[in-house]
Amino acid sequence: MAGILCFGVSNYLLLLLSPTSSTIYLVFPVLFQGAAVAFFFMPLMIIAYYKFPKELSNSAGGMFSFFQMLGSSLGAAIGAILISHMKQINWHSMTKFISPYGSNFNSWLQNSPIKITHHSKILLSSTIINTNSVFLSYLDMFYFSLAGCIILCLVPLFFNKINKAVN
Repeated sequence: MAGILCFGVSNYLLLLLSPTSSTIYLVFPVLFQGAAVAFFFMPLMIIAYYKFPKELSNSAGGMFSFFQMLGSSLGAAIGAILISHMKQINWHSMTKFISPYGSNFNSWLQNSPIKITHHSKILLSSTIINTNSVFLSYLDMFYFSLAGCIILCLVPLFFNKINKAVN
C-alpha cells in the first residue's frame, strides 16, 4: 500500500508541472516513482511466493515474471493509446478557437511581436496548439494514473494476512 501511495504522490507532483518547468522539477517525481515501484513489487512478490512449496518456487518465479511483463506491456500500450486519444481531444478543443474570423485570434496575429508573414503566424499557432495538446494529454494521463492509485490503495485491504514467517 505504501508503494501505491508513493506512486500516487509522484503522479500528483507530476500534475504540478507546466510547459515552462525546469528539468529538476521532473527528476524528483520520477525518482520517487522508482522508489514506489520497489515498495510495490517486493510485497507483491512475497504475496505471490508465500504459499508455494520450495520445489515449485522456480515455476512460481517464472509465472510471476511472465505476468509482471505482460502487465507492464499492457499498461504501457493502454497508456500510449490514452495519451494519443487525449492529444486528439485536446487538440480539437483548442483549434476551435483558431479562425480567421475570430477577434481574439486576429488580435493575437496583429499584436504578435514576431515579424513574420500571416501564413507563418498561423503555422506558429498550430505548432503552439500541438505542443500544448501533447502536454495536456500527459497531464490527463497523470490524472488517470492518480485515480488508479487511489482505487488500488483499497485492494491490499482485501488480502489475507501472512501468518507464517517467510524464509
